[in-house]
Amino acid sequence: MKQIKAYKCNYCGKIYENKDSCRAHEYKCYFNPRTKSCASCAFNTISTARIMKDNSYIQFPSCLANVDVSKLGLQTICPKYLDRKCKNDQDIMQEVMSAYNPKITLDSYVEKHSDLFG
Repeated sequence: MKQIKAYKCNYCGKIYENKDSCRAHEYKCYFNPRTKSCASCAFNTISTARIMKDNSYIQFPSCLANVDVSKLGLQTICPKYLDRKCKNDQDIMQEVMSAYNPKITLDSYVEKHSDLFG
């Protein structure tokens, strides 16, 4: 067995043999707050809703700031981004939660996965 020197991303933990590759990855990493992506955003959440047709519950990706992440997937450089470290700032979170409408994202999710809901 051969021992190698490896480099680990400070944000997601991914391992690289090459320092430059690791540095390039860290610059774009979804968990790096500098990329302003959903992965490190305080507004990113998983919501649960009840679908009346099947009388069952589904879980879907949701954004408390009403950015549609169900169709578009993870976002980067979002203008509504809030670093996860600020999640305990109750004033900001209450203001955002008061305007949150999960129906927008749910409708989009159901439309995208229409094969599941017929």
